[in-house]
Amino acid sequence: MQDRCTLCGRRRKGGSKYCLYHQRAYENLKRAFERWRQALDISWVEFLKEVAGNPETGEWAREVAERLTERGLL
Repeated sequence: MQDRCTLCGRRRKGGSKYCLYHQRAYENLKRAFERWRQALDISWVEFLKEVAGNPETGEWAREVAERLTERGLL
């Protein structure tokens, strides 16, 4: 399953380890973090924990945030 998303098993997007949906979620998380970091004194880890614990967070973003924090892939 080398060509499959590490989160859901869908086909990966290009050289990413994620499918199109999880890759977009990851990119959105990175962009959102930059805005949060400018507004608040928050680390990447703290941001990911906030996102993962927020009930308003979408499924794909939550899955990416949880995977990054649990595996230490920060």
